[in-house]
Amino acid sequence: MIDYEKRIKIFDSDKDKILYHYCSTETFISIIKTKCIWLSDINKMNDFGEMHWPYLRFVEAGRQIAKTVGKEFLEEIDHIISSAQTRILPLISSFSTDGDVLSQWRAYANDGTGVSIGFDSNLIKSLSVQIGSVEYDETKQIEIMKSTLEWMFLISSNMKGEERDSFIFQQSAILGIDMTFFKNPGFMEEKEVRIIRAVNPKVKDDMWTLSDPGGSGEKLSRKKIPIQYRAGRSGGLIAYIALPLLGLGSKAIKEIVIGPKSDNNGVEISMALTAFGFSDFKTRHSRATYR
Repeated sequence: MIDYEKRIKIFDSDKDKILYHYCSTETFISIIKTKCIWLSDINKMNDFGEMHWPYLRFVEAGRQIAKTVGKEFLEEIDHIISSAQTRILPLISSFSTDGDVLSQWRAYANDGTGVSIGFDSNLIKSLSVQIGSVEYDETKQIEIMKSTLEWMFLISSNMKGEERDSFIFQQSAILGIDMTFFKNPGFMEEKEVRIIRAVNPKVKDDMWTLSDPGGSGEKLSRKKIPIQYRAGRSGGLIAYIALPLLGLGSKAIKEIVIGPKSDNNGVEISMALTAFGFSDFKTRHSRATYR
């Protein structure tokens, strides 16, 4: 198979030992109390171009290699990717390698009154999810698309019938998931690392349902998790799963960064974490002068 590192930007936990999750104080309490983190429908993220941006990079990559692989092949892949969410829906949770970025305080931590939770990145990697660093470089995104499509074309050229159809469908679905790690370079400051869990939409007699197939990895997080729903900001519904963190142990949280507008202090945060069974963590205040 194609080198996976050429498909997505592999997250290096040796380089970035802590992953930060920006959130409100209310969400922070929920996370440490329930020992779960929510993974939500990718279509409901703050970036309204979440899936549109990588799709346009796919279109451009196809244009550049059309003479090599042929229009018919590209249309076949396009059809599978375009209809993929009737079969696979990515649920994601976002982290950052930087725990003190003003734009993130404003956007994701209740305008600077919340916290960023610094998780042990090696423990996060053990969860039953796919993890990867977001690629913001448009040129690299297109090159990844091109190399993947050319590889798919080369391998499938030596296959026939059901074998070929199965290969094309499987690899197109994987490519569709890989595309969720591509974002508009305007978000580069976020230094985002994503964890993704794919769930399965099903329809019967015009009735839609979502189900989690489970996975592999840390034993609690690999179990099938019920799909839940919450209200969005504009009145819509957002599908999510509460991914259990209990199996990561008491040292899963390494650091808490307190937001620049927060009235909390390190003592209060420390007491809350200790009360809910966490240990060996540090607290610090944001350096941002924002009020």
